Amino acid sequence: DALIECNPAEAATYSRLADLYIREIRVLDTWTRRHLLGLPRGFRTILVSHQGLEYLGRAYGLEIRTLVGLSPYQDPDAHQMAGIIEDLRSGKIRGLFQEAGSKSRIIDQISRESGVPIGGELYTGTLGLSDPLSSTFTGIFRLNVLRILRVLEADPADSTSP
Repeated sequence: DALIECNPAEAATYSRLADLYIREIRVLDTWTRRHLLGLPRGFRTILVSHQGLEYLGRAYGLEIRTLVGLSPYQDPDAHQMAGIIEDLRSGKIRGLFQEAGSKSRIIDQISRESGVPIGGELYTGTLGLSDPLSSTFTGIFRLNVLRILRVLEADPADSTSP
């Protein structure tokens, strides 16, 4: 509406593009609900290095556990690390992810010690440049969901599945 107020001559174009974008988001939402909510409840827990995906958990039934909570500069203590590693080994946490553009040495250590490979990078607040999909909100949303699904749908007995 603000664009239309600034440039009324293009009102029809702005309205058409807004309608297309809303339709794209609704299709993506339906697709995401079908796939993530279709997973068994016990298969929907992931660990990420940063708090930035809580919205995804709330909207689509994922349990998002994070390393960073109280402070982005505070690492988990030994007791927390042992619990995380045990939860990964036992399958309580099904996926392990880095934040795109931010390599976490703690996530690397957890991966090594648990034997669970990192499932890839998830975008938490920044658009990417490396891939055309990562340059739009709907693109990064789709990439994140695809990466999460690839890990959550994998056979936990197959140690080569990221």
